[in-house]
Amino acid sequence: MKNPQIYTLSCCRVSNKTFSTLLRTHSINCVVDLRSKGRSLYDYGYTQEQTEETVKGLGVYYLPFGKHFDAFLGEERDRNGYLIYEKVCQTDVFKEGIERICNGIKKGYRIMLLDNSDAANIERSLRFGFAGRALFELGYEVVHIDHRLHTISHQDLINTIEAGKQAHKRKKDEAKRLGTNGEELAALYLINNGYSILDRNWNLYKGCELDIIAKKDNKLHFVEVKTRSSRLHGDPEEAIDRMKMKHIVTAIREYMWNKYITDMKYQIDYIAIIYRSEDDFELKHRENIAHAYTTTY
Repeated sequence: MKNPQIYTLSCCRVSNKTFSTLLRTHSINCVVDLRSKGRSLYDYGYTQEQTEETVKGLGVYYLPFGKHFDAFLGEERDRNGYLIYEKVCQTDVFKEGIERICNGIKKGYRIMLLDNSDAANIERSLRFGFAGRALFELGYEVVHIDHRLHTISHQDLINTIEAGKQAHKRKKDEAKRLGTNGEELAALYLINNGYSILDRNWNLYKGCELDIIAKKDNKLHFVEVKTRSSRLHGDPEEAIDRMKMKHIVTAIREYMWNKYITDMKYQIDYIAIIYRSEDDFELKHRENIAHAYTTTY
């Protein structure tokens, strides 16, 4: 016999009226509220008090379980403040919460787990990443209701998340390969046009980096390289905005200070590349996209 279903829902973007409809649609007779903060991230006025009033008005049991699932402090969190499942699931308070839910299921309750997670952070949500995960690992059938009010099994959601990660990794790897190919072409172009390459990919910190540092006629050229596979999303140089230019200038000043360059003119150039293959690409070189500077330290 298949284990009883456990539904989960985030009250974000779901009105109280829709919540009531979902309880009736899925024949829920017990709501376990995993929240401790008591309000939806999107401020529907969807507090624990209102939830309890709605639930009890439908003749459904309401259990506030925030102390079991949403009241952990430093030891169970990583440096970014996120809960760590492997540590949380070993705590007595979490185990007690899971045990109480399991007892409710054994008594015949059809349970909905409620939190206020954002769809973008479903992996870290209490309903999926903690309570739902623990119940799934115990062999219960857990079904999640998404922001479109569609249902998806816990295993299918795991598969969907993993597929998304793999697709993101492939896209990231492809972008990295594209950028590397573009920088190789840009460096070769500069060498063929009389530039000496001094440095490449000089990094001050993420977002504040220099692609190519070259020298020609006793002037430094800090070359920003932008590569795309097509113009479907615009020309590559459109990615250079005011904020990017600010980061480039910051990196240049740090680079010159590190290299003890005290009195040399420099300019910022860009090379835009549409790369389709090693033998099929377009390259555009524009010099001095900002004013030339003379910097003395």
